[in-house]
Amino acid sequence: MSTAASTHTAAIDPCAQSAIPSASSTAPVVTPPSFRELTPEILAALLNLKSAVGGSGLPVAAWAEKLLRYCEIYQPTLRRRSLDKWGSPSAAAQQMGELLRFFFAHYEATRDLRFLNIVLKLADARWMNIPEALRTKLEAAVDALPRS
Repeated sequence: MSTAASTHTAAIDPCAQSAIPSASSTAPVVTPPSFRELTPEILAALLNLKSAVGGSGLPVAAWAEKLLRYCEIYQPTLRRRSLDKWGSPSAAAQQMGELLRFFFAHYEATRDLRFLNIVLKLADARWMNIPEALRTKLEAAVDALPRS
């Protein structure tokens, strides 16, 4: 495989390790994208990178793909897994609300309907803390979808 082809392949590999800015330094920290490794700081960095790169950055895309797959696969047990991860019902609901904001921002940047779909599925969960601004954006996005 040529160098250009291997570079292109690596750039779209959602399983590749991603550099996410650390809260304590300006040097990137290599963190493999996974729900297990997701922290409030990484989620905040992803939301900030989303606005900075407009959906084209590898770290954002890699994290988005990995987290999307996790949420789709483990949707039936996501509440328990979130509680195990973040410790309290309020913290789990808050962080999952932030994750939904990230998924929706990724949908807006890429127009990939998989991300809108997972936000809509998870927004129906009563235990989630969905910010009102996100609910309004979701309603507008659904209304804007073409009808068949």
